[in-house]
Amino acid sequence: MDTPALTEDHPAARRRRLLARTPERRALDMVVTAAALAVIPLVVLLITVVIDTHLTTSPLELFQADKLGASTALILIGTAEGVAIAIVIVVVVVGVQLSADRYSPRIIEIFVRDRMNTAVIGLFLGSMLYTVWVSIELKEDQIPQAGVLTAAFLGFIDFTLLLPYLRHLFGFMRGEVVIATIHQRATRLLRHFVASGDMGLRHEFALAIDQITDIALGSIEEGDAEVGLAAIDSLCQLMVLEYIPHKGKFPADWFRVGQYDLAGASDQVIAETDASRTWVEYKILSRFVDLIGEVQPYRKEVIRTIARATRDMGVSALHHKDEELLQLVVRFFNTFLRASINQRAAPLGYAAMNEYRRLAETVASERPELALAIAAHLIQYGRAFDAAGMPFALPTAYEDVSELCEAARDGKLALELVNLLGRNLAELRTAGSAVAQKGALNCVLKLCLWAAHQERNDLLAAGLDGVRTMPAEWSGELLDRMLSSDRKRFWEVSDRVVAYEYVDPALRPHIAALREMLAPDSKPAAALSP
Repeated sequence: MDTPALTEDHPAARRRRLLARTPERRALDMVVTAAALAVIPLVVLLITVVIDTHLTTSPLELFQADKLGASTALILIGTAEGVAIAIVIVVVVVGVQLSADRYSPRIIEIFVRDRMNTAVIGLFLGSMLYTVWVSIELKEDQIPQAGVLTAAFLGFIDFTLLLPYLRHLFGFMRGEVVIATIHQRATRLLRHFVASGDMGLRHEFALAIDQITDIALGSIEEGDAEVGLAAIDSLCQLMVLEYIPHKGKFPADWFRVGQYDLAGASDQVIAETDASRTWVEYKILSRFVDLIGEVQPYRKEVIRTIARATRDMGVSALHHKDEELLQLVVRFFNTFLRASINQRAAPLGYAAMNEYRRLAETVASERPELALAIAAHLIQYGRAFDAAGMPFALPTAYEDVSELCEAARDGKLALELVNLLGRNLAELRTAGSAVAQKGALNCVLKLCLWAAHQERNDLLAAGLDGVRTMPAEWSGELLDRMLSSDRKRFWEVSDRVVAYEYVDPALRPHIAALREMLAPDSKPAAALSP
C-alpha cells in the first residue's frame, strides 16, 4: 500500500498495533496481571506461616482443619465464590448488552466464541461445584483435608483472577478490541481456507466481514469515529494483505454467490459479481457507501479513511493483475462522489477526489488509458457539483487533473489530459457557473505556466487553446492576481492549503510572456520564454 510512514503515537498506527494484538496476547496479559496480584497475599501468607510456626510443631499443622474449621471455611469459600460469579454474570449481561446495542447484536456471538470468557466462567462454576461436593464429604469422624485445601486453593485462584478478568472483560467490550478479535479470526479463516480448501469456512469469513461492517456503521451512527476508523482499517488490511494476494488460489465455488451473500442486491449485481469474482470486495465497498450516507460533512476523516482504503484496494488489484477489481474500485470512487453530491456535502467529495487522483497517478505508468478515464470522471463529477450549486468543487477537480498532468511521465497522456481540460473549458462557457468557470480557468493558466517553465510547448499550445475560449479580461485579471500575490496559504483553514491565485516564484517570469501569447497578435507557443 502506498501509505506514508506513521509515528508511534499516530491514531492509525495505534489502530494497526491493536489489530496486530492477538487474543492470546490479551489473555496472557490477564494471566500475568493475576499472577502479579497473587504475589502480595502469598508473601503475606508466607510471613504469617513463618511467624506461627514458632508456636506449632510444623507448618503443616497450620493447615489441618477440624470439623468446625473445615465447615466454616467451606461455607465462606462457597459464599464468596457465589458472590464472585454473580458479579461476573451481572457485568457480562449488562456490558455485552450495552456493547451489542452500541455496535452490533453480533457482539454476543463474539463473546461466546472467546475461549478466555468460557474458561474463566467455567473455572468459577467448577470451583463452586467442587466446594459443594467437599461439603457433602464432611462427616463427624471424617474431614477431607485434601479436599478442603483444594477448595481453598481454587477460591484463591478465583479471587486472584476476578479483578484481571473484569479488566479483560471491560477491555474486550471496547469496539477496537472487538474489531481486533474479529480481524484475527477472519485472518485465520482465510489462511486455513488457502491451506485446506474447506468451503465451510466461506460462511464464517462472510460473517466476520458483516460483523466488522456492522460495528463500523453502528459506531458512525453513534458518533464514535475512532471505532469506525478502526473498522475501516481492519477491512482494508484484510483485503490488501490477506484476501487479494491469495484470491487466485481460491476455487470457483468460493465466488458463486446468491441473494444470501449480497442481501438486498439486484439480480444484475449478483450476476455481475458472480462473473467478475468480486463478491467480497463488492460487499465491503457497498458498505463504505452506506457509511458515507451516515457521516456528517464535518467528519471528513471518515471519508478520507474510506477513500484511502478503496485506493489501497485498487493499488493491490493493479499489483496482482485483478482487472475486474480495479474497474470495480473506479466505479465505487464514482459512487462516492455521487453520494457526496446527493448529500450536498462538497467537503466529502474533496477527500474522495484527492484519493481518486492518487489512484490515477499510481496506475498512470502501466494503465495510462485508465488514468485518463479517471481524470474525465473527476471533471464530470466536478461539473455535477457545480450544477448542484457547489461550484468550488469543479476548480478542485481541475487542480487534481492538473497535478496528474504534471506527474505524468508519459508525454502522450499528459497531452491528452491538457486537451481534456481545454475541451471542458469550452463546454463550461455555456454550461457552468461564473465561479466554476473562473476557478477552472485559473487552474489551466497555472498549468500553462508550468508547461512554459518545463519547455513543454505541446502542452502549452493545447492549454492556450482552451484558455482562449474564455473571456480575455478574465485571463488578464487572473494573471494579475498571480503576479501580485505573495500569500501562499489560503486565508481560511480548509482541505486546500495553497491559495488558488498563488504560483511558485519560478513560474512568475513566464506570466508576461503568457499574457502576450493570449493577445490577438500572439506569438506561436514555441517562442514563449520568460
